[in-house]
Amino acid sequence: MISLLMWREIIKMETDPTLGKLSNSIFYPLKTSIEASNNNWNITLGSSFLLLLLGILLIYTSPKIGNSGERTN
Repeated sequence: MISLLMWREIIKMETDPTLGKLSNSIFYPLKTSIEASNNNWNITLGSSFLLLLLGILLIYTSPKIGNSGERTN
């Protein structure tokens, strides 16, 4: 469920013209290209999923990269 604070932010975004213009300028080209065909939608979902997996993998392996100390074998 959406909390009251989130609803306030949504209403604020809808009433503030600068946030709406910024949001539209960023996401409208993405929306139009995705709606052009199903292949674009599938590519967007697939690449997002791969980026998410890559991020999880990097977070998991980042502590293991580096020189181990003398006491930490």
